[in-house]
Amino acid sequence: MHPRRCILNIKEKIMNQTLEQLIKLQEIDHRLLEIKEHMGDLPRTVESQELEIASLQSENEQKQERITEIEKNIRHHESEIEDFSTKMTKYKDQLYLVKSNKAYDALSQEIDHMKATISESESVQIQYEEEKTELEENIKLNGNKIESISESLNSNRTELKSAMAETTHEQEELESNRSTIFKKIEPSYLNTYERLRNARDGVGMASIIGQACGGCFSQLPPQTVIEIKENKQIFDLLDYIFQGNAIKALQIYNELYQAGADIIMIFDEMLNAVHFITEIKIAPNLKDDIFIPELERVKGSEISAKLTMATLGLVWQVLFKGYQELQEGLHLHQHGEMIILRLIYLHDGPTPEDLLKEYKGSLSLLSSFRYL
Repeated sequence: MHPRRCILNIKEKIMNQTLEQLIKLQEIDHRLLEIKEHMGDLPRTVESQELEIASLQSENEQKQERITEIEKNIRHHESEIEDFSTKMTKYKDQLYLVKSNKAYDALSQEIDHMKATISESESVQIQYEEEKTELEENIKLNGNKIESISESLNSNRTELKSAMAETTHEQEELESNRSTIFKKIEPSYLNTYERLRNARDGVGMASIIGQACGGCFSQLPPQTVIEIKENKQIFDLLDYIFQGNAIKALQIYNELYQAGADIIMIFDEMLNAVHFITEIKIAPNLKDDIFIPELERVKGSEISAKLTMATLGLVWQVLFKGYQELQEGLHLHQHGEMIILRLIYLHDGPTPEDLLKEYKGSLSLLSSFRYL
Protein backbone atom coordinates (compact mmCIF):
# COMPACT_ATOMS: atom_id res chain seq x y z
CA MET A 1 0.00 0.00 0.00
CA HIS A 2 1.22 3.49 -0.82
CA PRO A 3 2.62 5.39 2.23
CA ARG A 4 0.16 8.21 1.59
CA ARG A 5 -2.70 5.71 1.63
CA CYS A 6 -1.44 4.22 4.92
CA ILE A 7 -1.21 7.65 6.48
CA LEU A 8 -4.73 8.52 5.31
CA ASN A 9 -6.12 5.27 6.69
CA ILE A 10 -4.47 5.90 10.07
CA LYS A 11 -5.69 9.51 10.11
CA GLU A 12 -9.18 8.42 9.13
CA LYS A 13 -9.22 5.77 11.87
CA ILE A 14 -8.08 8.28 14.51
CA MET A 15 -10.58 10.88 13.30
CA ASN A 16 -13.42 8.34 13.31
CA GLN A 17 -12.54 7.36 16.87
CA THR A 18 -12.49 11.02 17.90
CA LEU A 19 -15.83 11.64 16.21
CA GLU A 20 -17.32 8.61 17.95
CA GLN A 21 -16.18 9.94 21.32
CA LEU A 22 -17.48 13.45 20.53
CA ILE A 23 -20.84 11.99 19.48
CA LYS A 24 -21.03 10.06 22.76
CA LEU A 25 -20.09 13.24 24.64
CA GLN A 26 -22.82 15.18 22.84
CA GLU A 27 -25.38 12.47 23.68
CA ILE A 28 -24.41 12.64 27.36
CA ASP A 29 -24.55 16.44 27.42
CA HIS A 30 -27.91 16.35 25.67
CA ARG A 31 -29.31 13.99 28.33
CA LEU A 32 -27.85 16.12 31.15
CA LEU A 33 -29.55 19.14 29.60
CA GLU A 34 -32.84 17.21 29.47
CA ILE A 35 -32.50 16.39 33.17
CA LYS A 36 -31.85 20.05 33.93
CA GLU A 37 -34.89 21.07 31.87
CA HIS A 38 -36.98 18.38 33.60
CA MET A 39 -36.32 20.13 36.90
CA GLY A 40 -37.22 23.39 35.20
CA ASP A 41 -36.83 26.53 37.27
CA LEU A 42 -37.30 24.68 40.56
CA PRO A 43 -33.65 24.93 41.72
CA ARG A 44 -33.54 28.66 41.00
CA THR A 45 -37.02 29.18 42.48
CA VAL A 46 -36.12 27.36 45.71
CA GLU A 47 -32.90 29.33 46.05
CA SER A 48 -34.69 32.62 45.35
CA GLN A 49 -37.41 31.90 47.91
CA GLU A 50 -34.85 30.91 50.55
CA LEU A 51 -32.99 34.17 49.97
CA GLU A 52 -36.22 36.18 50.13
CA ILE A 53 -37.24 34.58 53.42
CA ALA A 54 -33.77 35.18 54.88
CA SER A 55 -33.95 38.82 53.78
CA LEU A 56 -37.39 39.34 55.36
CA GLN A 57 -36.27 37.67 58.58
CA SER A 58 -33.17 39.87 58.73
CA GLU A 59 -35.33 42.93 58.09
CA ASN A 60 -37.70 41.93 60.92
CA GLU A 61 -34.77 41.41 63.30
CA GLN A 62 -33.53 44.93 62.55
CA LYS A 63 -37.02 46.36 63.05
CA GLN A 64 -37.36 44.48 66.34
CA GLU A 65 -34.04 45.88 67.52
CA ARG A 66 -35.32 49.36 66.69
CA ILE A 67 -38.56 48.69 68.62
CA THR A 68 -36.51 47.62 71.67
CA GLU A 69 -34.55 50.88 71.42
CA ILE A 70 -37.77 52.91 71.05
CA GLU A 71 -39.36 51.24 74.09
CA LYS A 72 -36.27 52.13 76.13
CA ASN A 73 -36.55 55.78 75.00
CA ILE A 74 -40.28 55.81 75.77
CA ARG A 75 -39.63 54.56 79.31
CA HIS A 76 -36.98 57.24 79.73
CA HIS A 77 -39.40 59.99 78.68
CA GLU A 78 -42.17 58.55 80.85
CA SER A 79 -39.84 58.65 83.82
CA GLU A 80 -38.76 62.19 82.92
CA ILE A 81 -42.37 63.37 82.60
CA GLU A 82 -43.24 61.76 85.92
CA ASP A 83 -40.30 63.45 87.69
CA PHE A 84 -41.06 66.87 86.23
CA SER A 85 -44.79 66.50 87.02
CA THR A 86 -43.99 65.72 90.66
CA LYS A 87 -41.65 68.72 90.89
CA MET A 88 -44.16 70.98 89.16
CA THR A 89 -46.89 69.99 91.64
CA LYS A 90 -44.49 70.71 94.50
CA TYR A 91 -43.59 74.14 93.07
CA LYS A 92 -47.26 74.98 92.57
CA ASP A 93 -47.93 74.25 96.25
CA GLN A 94 -45.00 76.50 97.20
CA LEU A 95 -46.47 79.41 95.28
CA TYR A 96 -49.00 79.91 98.06
CA LEU A 97 -46.28 79.98 100.70
CA VAL A 98 -43.83 82.50 99.26
CA LYS A 99 -43.83 86.00 100.78
CA SER A 100 -42.03 88.00 98.09
CA ASN A 101 -42.74 88.75 94.45
CA LYS A 102 -39.22 87.77 93.51
CA ALA A 103 -39.60 84.28 94.92
CA TYR A 104 -43.03 83.97 93.32
CA ASP A 105 -41.65 84.96 89.91
CA ALA A 106 -38.77 82.48 90.23
CA LEU A 107 -41.11 79.62 91.04
CA SER A 108 -43.45 80.61 88.20
CA GLN A 109 -40.57 80.55 85.69
CA GLU A 110 -39.48 77.14 86.92
CA ILE A 111 -43.02 75.82 86.61
CA ASP A 112 -43.27 77.20 83.04
CA HIS A 113 -39.95 75.56 82.13
CA MET A 114 -41.15 72.22 83.47
CA LYS A 115 -44.43 72.52 81.55
CA ALA A 116 -42.45 73.11 78.32
CA THR A 117 -40.13 70.20 79.06
CA ILE A 118 -43.07 67.90 79.82
CA SER A 119 -44.84 69.01 76.62
CA GLU A 120 -41.68 68.38 74.53
CA SER A 121 -41.19 64.94 76.10
CA GLU A 122 -44.81 64.04 75.45
CA SER A 123 -44.44 65.11 71.79
CA VAL A 124 -41.30 62.98 71.39
CA GLN A 125 -43.04 60.10 73.13
CA ILE A 126 -45.94 60.31 70.67
CA GLN A 127 -43.48 60.19 67.75
CA TYR A 128 -41.82 57.13 69.24
CA GLU A 129 -45.20 55.45 69.71
CA GLU A 130 -46.15 56.14 66.07
CA GLU A 131 -42.81 54.79 64.82
CA LYS A 132 -43.22 51.70 67.01
CA THR A 133 -46.73 51.09 65.69
CA GLU A 134 -45.50 51.38 62.07
CA LEU A 135 -42.60 49.00 62.72
CA GLU A 136 -44.91 46.46 64.35
CA GLU A 137 -47.24 46.62 61.34
CA ASN A 138 -44.29 46.10 58.98
CA ILE A 139 -43.09 43.13 61.04
CA LYS A 140 -46.56 41.65 60.85
CA LEU A 141 -46.73 42.15 57.07
CA ASN A 142 -43.28 40.59 56.64
CA GLY A 143 -44.38 37.72 58.85
CA ASN A 144 -47.38 37.10 56.57
CA LYS A 145 -45.07 37.20 53.53
CA ILE A 146 -42.68 34.73 55.18
CA GLU A 147 -45.56 32.41 55.97
CA SER A 148 -46.88 32.56 52.40
CA ILE A 149 -43.45 32.09 50.80
CA SER A 150 -42.63 29.26 53.22
CA GLU A 151 -45.72 27.33 52.12
CA SER A 152 -44.69 27.67 48.47
CA LEU A 153 -41.06 26.89 49.35
CA ASN A 154 -41.98 23.67 51.15
CA SER A 155 -44.03 22.57 48.16
CA ASN A 156 -41.21 23.41 45.72
CA ARG A 157 -38.65 21.64 47.90
CA THR A 158 -40.76 18.50 47.92
CA GLU A 159 -41.20 18.63 44.15
CA LEU A 160 -37.47 19.27 43.60
CA LYS A 161 -36.51 16.44 45.93
CA SER A 162 -38.80 14.11 44.03
CA ALA A 163 -37.38 15.20 40.66
CA MET A 164 -33.81 14.79 41.91
CA ALA A 165 -34.58 11.35 43.32
CA GLU A 166 -35.69 10.23 39.87
CA THR A 167 -32.53 11.38 38.12
CA THR A 168 -29.74 11.57 40.72
CA HIS A 169 -28.36 8.10 40.00
CA GLU A 170 -28.57 8.61 36.23
CA GLN A 171 -26.97 12.04 36.47
CA GLU A 172 -24.07 10.70 38.55
CA GLU A 173 -23.53 7.89 36.03
CA LEU A 174 -23.64 10.35 33.12
CA GLU A 175 -21.13 12.65 34.81
CA SER A 176 -18.82 9.70 35.41
CA ASN A 177 -19.05 8.58 31.76
CA ARG A 178 -18.50 12.16 30.62
CA SER A 179 -15.29 12.37 32.65
CA THR A 180 -14.05 9.10 31.13
CA ILE A 181 -14.74 10.25 27.56
CA PHE A 182 -13.09 13.60 28.24
CA LYS A 183 -9.78 11.86 28.87
CA LYS A 184 -9.91 10.13 25.48
CA ILE A 185 -10.29 13.28 23.35
CA GLU A 186 -7.50 15.67 22.40
CA PRO A 187 -7.71 19.04 24.25
CA SER A 188 -7.90 21.02 20.99
CA TYR A 189 -11.06 19.17 19.94
CA LEU A 190 -12.51 19.45 23.44
CA ASN A 191 -11.90 23.21 23.54
CA THR A 192 -13.64 23.64 20.21
CA TYR A 193 -16.53 21.42 21.29
CA GLU A 194 -17.02 23.30 24.57
CA ARG A 195 -16.81 26.68 22.86
CA LEU A 196 -19.47 25.69 20.33
CA ARG A 197 -21.66 24.05 22.99
CA ASN A 198 -21.65 27.17 25.16
CA ALA A 199 -22.45 29.38 22.18
CA ARG A 200 -25.22 27.19 20.73
CA ASP A 201 -27.51 26.20 23.60
CA GLY A 202 -25.70 23.01 24.51
CA VAL A 203 -25.06 21.70 20.97
CA GLY A 204 -21.33 21.25 20.40
CA MET A 205 -21.56 19.11 17.28
CA ALA A 206 -24.16 17.64 14.98
CA SER A 207 -24.05 15.01 12.29
CA ILE A 208 -25.75 15.21 8.90
CA ILE A 209 -28.75 12.90 8.87
CA GLY A 210 -29.82 12.40 5.29
CA GLN A 211 -30.14 15.96 4.01
CA ALA A 212 -30.72 17.57 7.42
CA CYS A 213 -28.66 18.94 10.29
CA GLY A 214 -28.74 16.51 13.20
CA GLY A 215 -28.73 19.38 15.69
CA CYS A 216 -31.52 21.72 14.51
CA PHE A 217 -33.03 19.29 11.91
CA SER A 218 -33.09 22.04 9.29
CA GLN A 219 -33.00 20.78 5.71
CA LEU A 220 -29.69 21.40 3.96
CA PRO A 221 -29.28 21.97 0.21
CA PRO A 222 -27.76 18.86 -1.45
CA GLN A 223 -24.75 20.87 -2.64
CA THR A 224 -24.09 22.08 0.91
CA VAL A 225 -24.08 18.50 2.16
CA ILE A 226 -21.57 17.53 -0.53
CA GLU A 227 -19.35 20.53 0.22
CA ILE A 228 -19.36 19.79 3.94
CA LYS A 229 -18.50 16.16 3.36
CA GLU A 230 -15.78 16.84 0.78
CA ASN A 231 -14.28 19.96 2.34
CA LYS A 232 -14.79 21.87 -0.92
CA GLN A 233 -14.98 25.34 0.59
CA ILE A 234 -11.57 25.01 2.26
CA PHE A 235 -9.93 24.23 -1.09
CA ASP A 236 -11.87 27.06 -2.77
CA LEU A 237 -10.71 29.42 -0.02
CA LEU A 238 -7.08 28.44 -0.56
CA ASP A 239 -7.48 28.66 -4.33
CA TYR A 240 -8.71 32.27 -4.10
CA ILE A 241 -5.90 33.09 -1.67
CA PHE A 242 -3.33 31.79 -4.17
CA GLN A 243 -5.09 33.72 -6.95
CA GLY A 244 -4.76 36.89 -4.87
CA ASN A 245 -8.56 37.37 -4.88
CA ALA A 246 -9.17 38.90 -1.44
CA ILE A 247 -12.87 39.59 -2.00
CA LYS A 248 -13.72 35.98 -2.94
CA ALA A 249 -11.46 34.52 -0.24
CA LEU A 250 -13.02 36.65 2.52
CA GLN A 251 -16.49 35.91 1.15
CA ILE A 252 -15.97 32.14 1.55
CA TYR A 253 -14.37 32.63 4.97
CA ASN A 254 -17.32 34.70 6.19
CA GLU A 255 -19.83 32.22 4.72
CA LEU A 256 -18.14 29.45 6.73
CA TYR A 257 -18.20 31.62 9.85
CA GLN A 258 -21.86 32.60 9.45
CA ALA A 259 -22.76 28.96 8.89
CA GLY A 260 -21.38 28.22 12.36
CA ALA A 261 -17.90 26.92 11.52
CA ASP A 262 -15.34 27.30 14.30
CA ILE A 263 -12.57 29.75 13.32
CA ILE A 264 -9.72 27.66 14.69
CA MET A 265 -11.06 24.55 12.95
CA ILE A 266 -11.22 26.45 9.63
CA PHE A 267 -7.51 27.19 9.86
CA ASP A 268 -6.77 23.68 11.10
CA GLU A 269 -8.39 22.35 7.91
CA MET A 270 -6.47 24.90 5.83
CA LEU A 271 -3.23 23.58 7.32
CA ASN A 272 -4.25 20.01 6.45
CA ALA A 273 -5.12 21.08 2.90
CA VAL A 274 -1.82 22.93 2.39
CA HIS A 275 0.04 19.88 3.70
CA PHE A 276 -1.84 17.68 1.22
CA ILE A 277 -1.17 20.12 -1.67
CA THR A 278 2.53 20.00 -0.76
CA GLU A 279 2.45 16.18 -0.78
CA ILE A 280 0.93 16.20 -4.26
CA LYS A 281 3.67 18.60 -5.36
CA ILE A 282 6.23 16.04 -4.20
CA ALA A 283 4.31 12.95 -5.39
CA PRO A 284 2.04 13.86 -8.37
CA ASN A 285 0.80 10.27 -8.65
CA LEU A 286 -1.34 10.89 -5.55
CA LYS A 287 -3.89 12.51 -7.85
CA ASP A 288 -4.71 9.01 -9.10
CA ASP A 289 -5.10 7.47 -5.62
CA ILE A 290 -8.71 6.31 -5.43
CA PHE A 291 -8.54 6.15 -1.63
CA ILE A 292 -8.30 9.95 -1.49
CA PRO A 293 -11.59 11.85 -2.08
CA GLU A 294 -11.86 12.91 -5.71
CA LEU A 295 -12.42 16.58 -4.94
CA GLU A 296 -9.25 16.74 -2.82
CA ARG A 297 -7.23 15.03 -5.54
CA VAL A 298 -8.54 17.32 -8.30
CA LYS A 299 -8.36 20.59 -6.38
CA GLY A 300 -5.08 19.69 -4.71
CA SER A 301 -3.50 18.81 -8.06
CA GLU A 302 -4.76 22.01 -9.73
CA ILE A 303 -3.46 24.23 -6.93
CA SER A 304 -0.11 22.45 -6.58
CA ALA A 305 0.57 22.89 -10.32
CA LYS A 306 0.41 26.68 -9.90
CA LEU A 307 2.77 26.91 -6.93
CA THR A 308 6.42 26.30 -6.21
CA MET A 309 7.71 24.37 -3.20
CA ALA A 310 9.25 27.57 -1.86
CA THR A 311 5.88 29.33 -1.99
CA LEU A 312 4.14 26.41 -0.30
CA GLY A 313 6.80 26.47 2.42
CA LEU A 314 6.26 30.18 3.07
CA VAL A 315 2.47 29.73 3.06
CA TRP A 316 2.77 26.92 5.59
CA GLN A 317 4.94 29.04 7.89
CA VAL A 318 2.60 32.06 7.80
CA LEU A 319 -0.51 29.90 8.13
CA PHE A 320 0.92 27.89 11.02
CA LYS A 321 2.04 31.09 12.80
CA GLY A 322 -1.48 32.49 12.37
CA TYR A 323 -2.99 29.24 13.67
CA GLN A 324 -0.83 29.52 16.81
CA GLU A 325 -1.90 33.16 17.31
CA LEU A 326 -5.56 32.13 17.12
CA GLN A 327 -5.07 29.86 20.14
CA GLU A 328 -4.95 33.00 22.29
CA GLY A 329 -8.69 33.36 21.63
CA LEU A 330 -8.76 37.14 21.04
CA HIS A 331 -10.91 38.64 18.25
CA LEU A 332 -10.90 35.32 16.41
CA HIS A 333 -13.04 36.37 13.43
CA GLN A 334 -11.11 39.56 12.71
CA HIS A 335 -7.79 37.84 13.33
CA GLY A 336 -8.74 35.15 10.83
CA GLU A 337 -9.47 37.78 8.17
CA MET A 338 -6.08 39.40 8.75
CA ILE A 339 -4.29 36.04 8.40
CA ILE A 340 -6.02 35.46 5.05
CA LEU A 341 -5.01 38.93 3.83
CA ARG A 342 -1.47 38.27 5.05
CA LEU A 343 -1.39 35.08 2.96
CA ILE A 344 -2.74 36.85 -0.11
CA TYR A 345 -0.15 39.63 -0.01
CA LEU A 346 2.57 37.11 0.79
CA HIS A 347 1.63 35.24 -2.39
CA ASP A 348 1.53 38.52 -4.36
CA GLY A 349 5.14 39.22 -3.47
CA PRO A 350 8.16 37.84 -5.38
CA THR A 351 9.02 34.18 -4.82
CA PRO A 352 12.42 33.18 -3.43
CA GLU A 353 13.37 32.01 -6.97
CA ASP A 354 12.45 35.44 -8.40
CA LEU A 355 14.46 37.17 -5.70
CA LEU A 356 17.44 34.90 -6.42
CA LYS A 357 17.22 35.60 -10.15
CA GLU A 358 16.96 39.31 -9.45
CA TYR A 359 19.98 39.09 -7.16
CA LYS A 360 22.04 37.16 -9.73
CA GLY A 361 20.97 39.63 -12.39
CA SER A 362 22.17 42.54 -10.28
CA LEU A 363 25.50 40.78 -9.72
CA SER A 364 25.88 40.24 -13.48
CA LEU A 365 25.08 43.90 -14.11
CA LEU A 366 27.67 45.02 -11.58
CA SER A 367 30.22 42.67 -13.15
CA SER A 368 29.64 44.18 -16.61
CA PHE A 369 30.09 47.69 -15.22
CA ARG A 370 33.40 46.61 -13.76
CA TYR A 371 34.85 46.08 -17.24
CA LEU A 372 33.60 49.34 -18.72
